[in-house]
Amino acid sequence: IIFSSFSNMAVSDALHNTILGNVCLGLGVCTWSCVCRWYLWPWMKRNPREIALPPLLLACCGRFHGALFAMRGITAADVPRTWALVTAYTDIVAAVLSLLGASAVRNRHWLGIPLAYLAHGLGLADILLSALFYNLFLRFDPAKFGPGLLVLTVNVTWLMNNHVMNLKYLTQAAEPNGPKSK
Repeated sequence: IIFSSFSNMAVSDALHNTILGNVCLGLGVCTWSCVCRWYLWPWMKRNPREIALPPLLLACCGRFHGALFAMRGITAADVPRTWALVTAYTDIVAAVLSLLGASAVRNRHWLGIPLAYLAHGLGLADILLSALFYNLFLRFDPAKFGPGLLVLTVNVTWLMNNHVMNLKYLTQAAEPNGPKSK
């Protein structure tokens, strides 16, 4: 009875979609925060940079999924094209930087740590600026993302936690008593 009453309320589908989309985003952030805090962070602190950073940089290569926002047919035609293209191309740049950074760190190349900083810094900035722009100016029904909504609720929430954790690790690894560094 409660659920049938809730579904009959005079609330638009767009509002239901916004509520459900935000709940999914919140659960994604909480879930990945727990994974990072309970499992990945302790492992990272025990390992030197060339062991700890490459797998998590490689995980950031999945940012290429952001290109889905710019593909018509996957997202609705009225998703703002400029926003979708900027999001898609910055995701691809961040994915390439992550791949280069993983290889350079693993091989102890001098560009490894700067590329890791750049990949995680650009990646986090891209997520935060895209979210800010969307929330301040666009605010359309999240269902218009179509299958791209999975990118937001799974990938973006993981990437946000990954970037924050890795930037913290990089910063602490630079300190004398920070995580192990060879």
